[in-house]
Amino acid sequence: MKTTFKKNILSVTISVGLVALFSQEAMARPSHGGRGVHRGQPDAGAILNRMDFDGNGEVTVEDFINRSLKHTDKHFSRIDQDADELISLEEFSSKRSARGHRGLDSDIDMDALKTCIEETTGLTLKEHLEPEEVFALIDMDVSGFISVDEFFSYKEIQATEKFTKLDADASGVISEAEITTHMAERKALHEARKSCIDEQDLMDE
Repeated sequence: MKTTFKKNILSVTISVGLVALFSQEAMARPSHGGRGVHRGQPDAGAILNRMDFDGNGEVTVEDFINRSLKHTDKHFSRIDQDADELISLEEFSSKRSARGHRGLDSDIDMDALKTCIEETTGLTLKEHLEPEEVFALIDMDVSGFISVDEFFSYKEIQATEKFTKLDADASGVISEAEITTHMAERKALHEARKSCIDEQDLMDE
């Protein structure tokens, strides 16, 4: 029962992770002058190449996992402020709170924003998780602390879930078409988010 609950909670974090993934890939990709691709504009082929962690020409779940785990030890150390190899809820919450909702004012009605975006795009958004909810997800043994092993396990599960979401045809390999589809959804969400925030601002004037 507990495992099922944790898997259900994990699924609501994946969309945010995918947006971050595509943002990182687009920013890291050099521009291709003269080929109709502008700087900062994501290109499915370039993103696919960068996702291919082992360079074998295919993007599989192993690529996602290995890519995710590459810097996990450094990520853990940044959160583990007292360097005791355990992350407390206070340490975890402090790091998560510092990130916050990027680009959003504190007076934005998040529920109204979510509803507006869903109505505009026809897409269903995942619910926002509070830091303590994410912490409970990672703290598998309910010890009140996140160990190194638990953190690595979470990152591996998260990478697998991200891959599954992208692999729409369940072929075991990510295609350019699948990346293009998710990029289109991401663009629609970005535009709807801006429009819905502007709408709230106008109503508050």
